[in-house]
Amino acid sequence: MINLSYISPCFIDSRKKVDLHMHSTASDGTFDPRELVIAAKNAGLSIIAITDHDTIDGIEDACRAGNEYGIKVIPGIELSTTDGKKEIHILGYYIDPANQYLKNLITQMINAREMRAINMVQKLNDIGIEITVDRVFEISGTTFIGRPHIARAMQEMGYIKEQSEAFTKNYIGNGGRAYVDRFKIKPVDAISIIHEAGGIAVLAHPGYLADRSSLDEGDLVRYFGCGLDGVEVFYSKHTEEQVEYYLRIVIKYGMVITKGSDFHGREGESLSNKKTAHSPY
Repeated sequence: MINLSYISPCFIDSRKKVDLHMHSTASDGTFDPRELVIAAKNAGLSIIAITDHDTIDGIEDACRAGNEYGIKVIPGIELSTTDGKKEIHILGYYIDPANQYLKNLITQMINAREMRAINMVQKLNDIGIEITVDRVFEISGTTFIGRPHIARAMQEMGYIKEQSEAFTKNYIGNGGRAYVDRFKIKPVDAISIIHEAGGIAVLAHPGYLADRSSLDEGDLVRYFGCGLDGVEVFYSKHTEEQVEYYLRIVIKYGMVITKGSDFHGREGESLSNKKTAHSPY
């Protein structure tokens, strides 16, 4: 049986520090899974979840390191979905990495990411940005190929000074000259796959979507009706007002509450953020 005491803050031992949203080099983080666990240990965390984007490749190494360093590692994933024009991320906790439904979906996503990267590089080449697909794949070093890897290749070649410059209309920002749409699944499909893999499905950062918009109670209730189990209420970029708003909703409907930093290991990020490390109860 899944131990929800690691998830809902009202049941968490106040002495424990928890971060249930972390990324490794298996997706777009800068620490490999073992380094991520060590960083969590050094930050005084007791329980973490590895939730790489659309991949489970880092779970085994993270769990092994967790056993070595005395940290509870929850196997997880963050699935990217589309609802209308909004990008919605669904976190899955306690998933079985061997589940065939999940593995099939991830294979589809990997293949789609690869083709997307190839097409974006071609579009960049067409506008005079001479980077290669081979170099983008080398930078990634994993099966996860994302726009940050293309941005780094552009930076290496001197086309941009900061990687953030790549994410504009001139290059690979949403709707940009070299942008290519991602492989799309709906939130209900992600929720279903997570359940098929024996996991808990949680809505990630509802107050901080990719387009910097937020979801309201009506949106959350609709996802609850699709089988969503909970909401990431305590999130590093949620305001105090947003935390209070989402907390009231989740308690009202009796759903699971989670908290996470969305740590990638980038400059300025912390594993000891006060809004993610401790329970308020």
